[in-house]
Amino acid sequence: MLFFLALGVLTVGGLFFSSLSYNIQARGLLGNVEKDTEFLNQVKEIRYHFSFARKEEKNWILFRNPSYLASRKKSLTRGESLLVDIKKQMATPELDELLESLESHLLHYTALGEELMSADTIKKVDHFTKKAKTIDEGVTEQISEITGFLLKRVDESQKIATGAFQTYFVWSLVSVFSGLALFVGAGLLWTYRLKVRLKKLLRATRKMAIGDYSPQLETLYSDELGVLAANFNEMAAKIAEREEKINQITQELIQANNLLKKSATPIHQIPKSTIR
Repeated sequence: MLFFLALGVLTVGGLFFSSLSYNIQARGLLGNVEKDTEFLNQVKEIRYHFSFARKEEKNWILFRNPSYLASRKKSLTRGESLLVDIKKQMATPELDELLESLESHLLHYTALGEELMSADTIKKVDHFTKKAKTIDEGVTEQISEITGFLLKRVDESQKIATGAFQTYFVWSLVSVFSGLALFVGAGLLWTYRLKVRLKKLLRATRKMAIGDYSPQLETLYSDELGVLAANFNEMAAKIAEREEKINQITQELIQANNLLKKSATPIHQIPKSTIR
């Protein structure tokens, strides 16, 4: 019984730890979702800084105020800094390639600062605007691809995490109900075995009451009933031994009495002289 109980406990424990592993997996995936969501926000910020730099570029062309060039450079620096942070934290070959391409476009646009400052004619402005527009299209395309990649990965992680949580929930229920079934079954089995042992003890006492001391109770267990069974067997053996001695003594007395009867002389046959 103890073996099967231990086996059941190990099985339930295995089910519980299996469900726990799914929980850990799901939490890890949700952590990845949070990171990718943060990266998505950073990519949006890069797009914002680039768009702001483009706006300041147009303001410079219109108003020729140096503050617009400084603001443009500052915004591009922030965008490039965010991009460097993303590259440090993400180590996916496919995404690295997209980030490298985006960084190349940003650096190319930053390098156009000198050309922007010298764009003092309509022809130069048009030439610069065409280059900036081409870079803008490249940046937009790369950011769109990076965003799509991250959104796809977030969606996949969420699906896997949802499945892992569902599996965790199912296995948790299975382990709980298995544990309940195990302990209820163990309790019923223990009750049944206790009932059987009590019935055996009751039958043995009834037989002893009518003089049958032969039944021997099992003494395999060291619990209270085991001790009681051992004491009962010892008591039955002693009573049986005493009964045997009493029967032996009784037989000896009967035999002696018979011998006395056979050897005894009737009183009327005894000579009178002997009596005097």
